Amino acid sequence: MTITPSGNTLTIAATGTSLPDDAVTTAKIADGAVTSTKIAGSAVTTAQLADGTVATADIADNAVTGAKVADGTVATADLADNAVTSAKVVDGTVATADLADNSVTTAKIVDGTIAAGDIADGTLTGLKISGGQVVKSVNALTDAVTLAAGSNVTITPSGNTLTIAATGAALADNAVTTAKIADGAVTTVKIATGGVTTTQIADGTIATADLANNAVTTAQVADGTIATADLADNAVTSAKVVDGTVATADLADNSVTTAKIVDGTIAAGDIADGTLTGLKISGGQVVKSVNTLKDDVTLAAGSNITITPSGNTLTIAAAASGTGNTLDQAYDQGGAGAGRTITADAGAVNIAGAGGLTVNGNVGIGTTSPGQLLHLSSGSTLGTGIRVDNTDTGGRNFRLLSTGSGNTGGAGKFHIYDETGGAFRLTADASGNVGVGTTSPGYLLEARKDQNDVTRLVVNNGTAGTAAAAQVLAMREGGNGIGMTAYSGSFTPSGIYLPNRGMLRTDSGLTNGLVLATGGASAPIILAPVDTERLRIDASGNVGIGTTSPGAKLHVSGTNIGMLLDNAGDLLWKDSGGTTRGVMSLHSDDNVYLDAPVSGKDLIFRTESSGTQERMRILSSGNVGIGTTSPAYKLDVAGVGRFTGGAVNIVGSSGNAELSIIPETASPNGTISTETTGGALRFRTRNSGGAVDERMRISSEGNVGIGTTSPANLLTVQQTSATDPIADAWTVYSSRRWKTNIQTLKDPMGKVRRLRGVSYQWKADGKQDVGLIAEEVGEVIPEVVAYEENGKDAKSVDYARLVAVLIEAVKAQQKEIEALKAKVEGMERAMPAHP
Repeated sequence: MTITPSGNTLTIAATGTSLPDDAVTTAKIADGAVTSTKIAGSAVTTAQLADGTVATADIADNAVTGAKVADGTVATADLADNAVTSAKVVDGTVATADLADNSVTTAKIVDGTIAAGDIADGTLTGLKISGGQVVKSVNALTDAVTLAAGSNVTITPSGNTLTIAATGAALADNAVTTAKIADGAVTTVKIATGGVTTTQIADGTIATADLANNAVTTAQVADGTIATADLADNAVTSAKVVDGTVATADLADNSVTTAKIVDGTIAAGDIADGTLTGLKISGGQVVKSVNTLKDDVTLAAGSNITITPSGNTLTIAAAASGTGNTLDQAYDQGGAGAGRTITADAGAVNIAGAGGLTVNGNVGIGTTSPGQLLHLSSGSTLGTGIRVDNTDTGGRNFRLLSTGSGNTGGAGKFHIYDETGGAFRLTADASGNVGVGTTSPGYLLEARKDQNDVTRLVVNNGTAGTAAAAQVLAMREGGNGIGMTAYSGSFTPSGIYLPNRGMLRTDSGLTNGLVLATGGASAPIILAPVDTERLRIDASGNVGIGTTSPGAKLHVSGTNIGMLLDNAGDLLWKDSGGTTRGVMSLHSDDNVYLDAPVSGKDLIFRTESSGTQERMRILSSGNVGIGTTSPAYKLDVAGVGRFTGGAVNIVGSSGNAELSIIPETASPNGTISTETTGGALRFRTRNSGGAVDERMRISSEGNVGIGTTSPANLLTVQQTSATDPIADAWTVYSSRRWKTNIQTLKDPMGKVRRLRGVSYQWKADGKQDVGLIAEEVGEVIPEVVAYEENGKDAKSVDYARLVAVLIEAVKAQQKEIEALKAKVEGMERAMPAHP
């Protein structure tokens, strides 16, 4: 069907047979006959859908637009984080005050979004209406409308009703529109499962009244076939949207209006640069900076106000008279010479200009009668002050303060306060005392800095001239005092001075000496070169070197202690009466002398343990006692002695030397002595008669003699009488506890047969003897032969160990004898008896 306008005439034509409105009822539609191809686009509306039957699968991707969401139904939880961008704000929803003048151009208006109320009467003419658009009312129907029938179409008027009929019986696809279907005629049973798709529904053509309530369920809607145009406005509410699933891409541009944004939730970063203009700022708001003061600022004179420029100066004058005017009535009022007052209603008064502010006369802040070029007066709890800020890199902020009784810092004081560091740096009080680092100075100058480091007060003169000096003096009336001076050239010092080296010196006219004193009851005097303590005199007068707690009048401590006295004099010790009691002499012959200067007195050595204990004494006679206070010999040791690491030499005065072993209260019970001639070492013990007899001797050749004074062999044991045996018994260790791998000797008879007993004479003394030859024995039984250190030359035979070989040989021999005996006995039995 086509509608052709011509002037005030509309011609409606149909190419096929048309049905009158409401011609197709439910009874005319066979069950399941309405398929996807039979339903016009957009024929299904919300009233035709059973509540809750449109599932997620029934909605095509991106089908839900802003127009489909009921106003106010999308809650905060429904929006994903950062889902609302500037592109999501609907054009035209920003109020007039939010838009700059002339900011809305035709490019800013979404096509079709201007409502009737937005268009002035008479604005739309025929040329403004696009072809094919349905016009339900033209000029409130005050103009004539002519309808002309077309091919196969008849128009029959009857009162206010026009009947349009078409000839022919067939229905073309999409021929049935919402107007052709009786309200409620299409029921659920008339629509095949999945029969309604988005292509079958004409946009906006199926009205609510055309579908029976709950006729379309999710089974009748093909998955993903409901597009944006298929949903009625406001059909999707917050309850239909899964929380947090609406992303930025799901929102149409300009879909979020100002009413959709929670008050106060737009941050500075959400506003594009240059968005705020003067018209966007509410009246009464204070603007301290406009585009970083890069834009021009225009001042316009108002009622009774004149603005007169002169170079960099703007003079603002008010014609009215009076005092206490507001800022927009301010200056110049009253004429030359009159008092001026500028009063701001709220906030600060800012004065800016390239030339600054010039005042000829006194300026008062907090006072109407300034007495100086700048006069400040205040009762503030912070004190009266001036703040000086430096915004450059590394700059700090300071305040100059005058404080009262209610202020931090104390009453009647002047301070320099470090705003950046939050601390008072300098204070001057009413008495004239100045404090650095303290707000309560007790002296004319008191400097304090609490730290685990050196706090210094430095006076520095950077000039290198010969007369240049840096000096600190403490003087009283008449010029007497003390000072510290550092000179760069030569000078005659007086007092304390610190040039290239430090010195503590009195003036040449001083006769009372130099006193180093401390005022504290326990304060020491400390010498600390290079900031390290080296010497201390404590409050008791003890002197410590290398120790901070001296325990004697002189206490020296350290890991490498030494004392150097560079002279050949004596060190004297005197008692409290002045009598010399001891002397240590250091002489040029490198000897050290310890003297007991009083005749008949001893030199005593003592140590401390549980009380003072004497350890050694040297008598005036020269006898040395260890463990005894009355040594009777040159060395008298009471107790156990020990000598390690070397020889002990005992030299006899008459040639023989003797070491005696003597009980504490008796004569020697034994001695060890050497002879002047022969060099023998003799061992003697006391016999029952009290005489000391020799018991053993080691000759100069190394022979040991027991019972003889002339041993001829390495060991000679001599009987003292015919009845005395040399030895009662000799035993050799032989327990199996100390043996392993024990085996019976093999072939003992063979070994014995190979041994040869010989007689011989000793080469040393020609004495006849019998025995074995060690070399021959070594070839048969090497275990019983001892060799020289070279391991080749035999030197001795252990005859006692040959007993084991002889025992096994006898056993073997006895076995042979027993066998022969048995054999003889057998032979005897076999022989006939002789008569």
